[in-house]
Amino acid sequence: MKKILWRSFKILLSLLLLGAFAFLIYLKPFTPEFWSERAKYERSLWFSEYGSEQIDAWRAAPSIARADSLFLDLPVNLQVGETGEDLSAWAYHLELKEGQKLLIEISRDTADLFFADLYFKEENGKYSSEATLKSDSLAYPVLESGVYLLQIQGKMYEPFTANIELHTAPIYDVFPVAGKDNRAVQSFWGAPRDGGRRKHEGIDIFAKKGTPLLAVCDGEIRRVREGGLGGRTVWLYDSELDQSIYYAHLDEQLVSAGDYVTAGDTIGTVGNTGNARTTPPHLHLGIYVNGAVDPYLFVKRVAEKAEPLKNTEQLTDTLSITERPARMYFAPRKEAKANAVLVAETAVKVTAVLPDYLQIKAPNGRSYFVPK
Repeated sequence: MKKILWRSFKILLSLLLLGAFAFLIYLKPFTPEFWSERAKYERSLWFSEYGSEQIDAWRAAPSIARADSLFLDLPVNLQVGETGEDLSAWAYHLELKEGQKLLIEISRDTADLFFADLYFKEENGKYSSEATLKSDSLAYPVLESGVYLLQIQGKMYEPFTANIELHTAPIYDVFPVAGKDNRAVQSFWGAPRDGGRRKHEGIDIFAKKGTPLLAVCDGEIRRVREGGLGGRTVWLYDSELDQSIYYAHLDEQLVSAGDYVTAGDTIGTVGNTGNARTTPPHLHLGIYVNGAVDPYLFVKRVAEKAEPLKNTEQLTDTLSITERPARMYFAPRKEAKANAVLVAETAVKVTAVLPDYLQIKAPNGRSYFVPK
């Protein structure tokens, strides 16, 4: 009898351990997602007053929003919000390019009542988590061109309103040639060299000989050399992004290998050494990450600002289309029109407000933009 009891106990213990192990695999406690604010909030719902159907509906809302996602052109201001009656989520596709920095600024009427996450769309169509807004701002360096997804979701039945500004800037705030800007770039990535035998792996920024050259980031000077096509060169290593910035054709090198510099420090001067000796003085700027990448967007100054919001009082309203049919769009521009219109007197709910467009939920359950 004792042997039977002991064997039963071991079987039960094994089943319990196996179940606990399977539960841990399901929860994935050793991943960053497990410790995210969204995941912690989701776990807290298990002990809340809400039923399983409501919790499941909240968990499903992001997937529904992705299937219903719209496209945004940057820069843009928009306002999203919820009355607390629905379990809504928003999803927007953003086309971003390597070298840009995505800047997100949020102002909200109440704190901590929604989540905002950034994802990258993989080639297989799945989304990988890239960043979570832990405060009211995010500066995300784009190191892979492609489609990104901004996802926003409120907490369970909590009303909120948030103004969101999305725009881009160069990853590096410092332009590498003192006193110059985009206009000084006169030779770009991919231009033919040596009669077409090779392509330009960088950009050329023209300036007077002796113009200071500035470190675009904090980092270590890895190499200071003279000779070859680049003439006098300096290599600056950006440990944060794990990439090297290459300065070539210098007249003077004002740093040594092993030096640590701060963004904006002078590391040399413009010249025309190496194979640039027959050309006007300029800086050849290159960036290397397992090979050369186009450095232009890393330093290109961006001046455009998003148009301010107006008439935001329509958010969360249910409106009726007037006497004319309303054209619908997948992005807030006329080229992105959908093959459908809203007929007169159709009732729609406003789920977001942009400067010149409203985002609405149509009777078919899909989201669209319509001109104000």
